[in-house]
Amino acid sequence: MAEQPVYSVTVIAEILGIGERRIQQLVKEGVLIRGDRGKYPLTDNVRAYIKYWEDKAKGMGNDTSINDERYRLLKAQADSQEQKNLVERSELLPVDYIRQIAARVAVQLSSILDTMPARLKRIQPSLNNQAIDVIKADLIEMQVIMSDMQEVVDQVFAENV
Repeated sequence: MAEQPVYSVTVIAEILGIGERRIQQLVKEGVLIRGDRGKYPLTDNVRAYIKYWEDKAKGMGNDTSINDERYRLLKAQADSQEQKNLVERSELLPVDYIRQIAARVAVQLSSILDTMPARLKRIQPSLNNQAIDVIKADLIEMQVIMSDMQEVVDQVFAENV
């Protein structure tokens, strides 16, 4: 029997109508064969690719077996239970709780900051109005930042998901 022709990944990909990356994935999965020096035997790979699709059509493909589906389901259930356990032990807090905590802290701090200029004036009567105005401006800026705490929580959550 004559030796079959071998071609580059580019040619095989074009013949099979798929991308070069997919060829490499199919080789890794054991569907296609890569020969010496990165060349691919044409006949063997065309036959293997046809068999691959015939097996998939019959439900015998390697991609999504019933065991794979069971594994994914069990893993999802285990992950869900693990999260519930962490919440029960207060090691994990839902994002809504964090938002509520941030809002409560912001309200409490805001009320303290509101009284600060008057308290400073009482403690240090020599503070002039210009100094008090600078302090008030800084305190207002802090209150604005605190009012955005829920947005900060959302941003941190989005960055880490």
